[in-house]
Order: sequence, then structure tokens, then C-alpha cells
Amino acid sequence: MQLIDCFYDLGIIKFGSFELKSKIVSPFYLDLRESISYPEVLINIAIAVETKVKNLTFDSVLGVPYTGIPIASAFSILFKKPLLLMRKERKTYGTKKLLEGVYKKGSNVLIIEDITTTGSSVKETVLAARKEGLAVTHVISLIDREQGAQDALKKENCQLTSLFSIHQILSQLMNAKKISQEHYESAINFLRKPL
Repeated sequence: MQLIDCFYDLGIIKFGSFELKSKIVSPFYLDLRESISYPEVLINIAIAVETKVKNLTFDSVLGVPYTGIPIASAFSILFKKPLLLMRKERKTYGTKKLLEGVYKKGSNVLIIEDITTTGSSVKETVLAARKEGLAVTHVISLIDREQGAQDALKKENCQLTSLFSIHQILSQLMNAKKISQEHYESAINFLRKPL
């Protein structure tokens, strides 16, 4: 679980009061965007992802914009899997592509996401990739906040695997005395509430 300690030490996992995209105030925040500034961390993340997906069959990888992209890039380079890039919006000029990279219709793509919460953003990527002709059966998330993503993807016939669950992270940080009992309980109580 060295990555969890690394995430905490680098400030990727923060405790306090944070307004989420949904306008809900959370007692913790996960900001994996900072990992892109640490090549060794990206390499270790890619290795951890490979350990989780080594028994899956897929032709290429696609990172969910934006933080999933550098993680998918590191994975692609280290494990020699073709990388695809999904734009947030279709180009309005040239080829007018939404999906960049070389692929065949029907090929299987592994989608890589940094953090899953309700699953809404990764679900958009899954559906967009399928609309472009790709088969998507698996998503890997570095951290699952365990707030509905698993069920949302299951409804789309897509399996979610994560490196770490938020409960696993909180327990490890608590056991290592990196967070207080108060922070731990506040986070656990927050997770019990439906979004």
C-alpha cells in the first residue's frame, strides 16, 4: 500500500472542507491531478494498474479526460498498449474526430479513470467510446469513493475495478496514524450519506 502513503505525503489526499463538483461539501478531497508532476508516481500507478488488469483482454487504453489521460499514457508506454484519446468535444474542423488514435471498430478498450464517485463522467466516456464503435467491458479507477460508480457502470454492462477503495485508504491512513480519529470518523460518516 505504498501508493496510499505516497498520495497522502504528496497532498493528493487532503482533509478539511471541500466543495465538490456536485456542490456537496466533503471532509476530504482526492486530487490525483498533482500526480502528473511526479514521474515516479505515475510509473508506480501504471505498474499497479497493470497488476490489476493483467488477466483482462483489451486492445488499447483510453484515459478519461483529463487526469486519466497521463495515467493511460504512462500505462501505454510501459506496457506497450496503444493509447486512444477521447476529446471532451468533437473537433469542428479537419477530421472532426471525437476519438483520436488508431483502432478498429469492435476492438476492446480498457478505460482508465483517476477517481470514481457516482460514475457519471466515466459512464459518459464509456458510452462515447461505444458510439465510436469500440467495445468497452472494463473500467479501472485508481480510487473508488464508493458512492455509486460500481452500480452505474454495472447498468451499462461494464465492470469497475479499482486500485483502492476510499474505505481502504481511510483505514490505512488511520492505522498509520497519518490522520486523526476525528478526520477518519468525519469521512466515514460522510460516505454513509447518499449523494
